Amino acid sequence: MIVVFVTACVALSYAAAGLPGHLNMISGLAASRRHPGILYAIQDNAGDGNVYMLDATDGSVKGVLIVQHGEEADWEDIAVGPCPDGDSCIYIADSGNTKHKSSNVVYRVKEPDYTFTQDIPLTGKYHYTWNHPMSESLMVDAAGNVFILSEATGTGSTLGQLPSSGWTSGSQAAVKTVLTLPITTANKGPLAADISPDGKQLLIKTLDHVYVWSMPDMNVKKALSHPGKAIHGYHPEHRGEAIAWSADGHGFYTEGEGSNEKLHFHSFP
Repeated sequence: MIVVFVTACVALSYAAAGLPGHLNMISGLAASRRHPGILYAIQDNAGDGNVYMLDATDGSVKGVLIVQHGEEADWEDIAVGPCPDGDSCIYIADSGNTKHKSSNVVYRVKEPDYTFTQDIPLTGKYHYTWNHPMSESLMVDAAGNVFILSEATGTGSTLGQLPSSGWTSGSQAAVKTVLTLPITTANKGPLAADISPDGKQLLIKTLDHVYVWSMPDMNVKKALSHPGKAIHGYHPEHRGEAIAWSADGHGFYTEGEGSNEKLHFHSFP
């Protein structure tokens, strides 16, 4: 299958000062719905079970969420979406294979009332099975449906959906493979994905490219059945594995891995 993409343009609005030195393996970003100007960030392979609250303008750490009973083997992506009770929740995918086998777990916690360092309890823990060895990308749509993307080189990455029953069954749930993505990656990917806060746009990031889909009916499967737009003007970071829509949906943040990597904001003209 040959996929031809049209392009959409972005402008790099700013690159914040380098993140603190210990945050050198950022694997996921997500914009808070409750706290304007705050991004949630996780590190892969850190093993600390922490979610870092970053100032979106300068990259400084405002506080740390210490996830209770949230073990970390290889956290790969993070998303913000609705909780079952209608509140706002943070979703964390422990879906990497650093230890040669993915934990296949998604954690869910409520967004905190405040941004200082605090313990935060789990409100959900989802164990799943899938016929793919790992995923580096997590998305949550406006209805609270959770999606993951399998890792592949070239073509063959697939979209999987976690059945909602898995949050309450207490046993492993089988991920439903929905479709094969209409993208080609030169390296293993996708590495990150995010759905906009209004639920009407979708981003997927590979090592060197970012793609965007319009999703006016908020239907992820329908949107990804067609090619998206390749973002023109995005300049890849070193080992960049993180992407997040801004809270207003007017642009997105990216972040690379390594010492003194900068937080980048890209705006849509």
